[in-house]
Amino acid sequence: MDAGIIAAAAGDRSRFVQLVELVAPKMKAYLIHHGLAPAVAEELAVEAMIEVWRRAAAFDPSKQRGYVWMIQRLRDVAVRDGRGRALTTAQS
Repeated sequence: MDAGIIAAAAGDRSRFVQLVELVAPKMKAYLIHHGLAPAVAEELAVEAMIEVWRRAAAFDPSKQRGYVWMIQRLRDVAVRDGRGRALTTAQS
């Protein structure tokens, strides 16, 4: 996953699509597990992956794993959106 984020930072859209296909369903499941409706979870997962694309250059694999970094982006998006209140105390 780290390589996919790094590729996204370099503008590699095809690698990013592969990353989305791998991670977005996991993000959706994470949100559903924390009580969000499936449709809301899917919408927020998509928004989070857009955030991952936009902020990929800020990812530092020496500081944390890519999946953890992406879940943090997901939580940020959900909380900012106002529908992820349950995530403010959730641990990844």
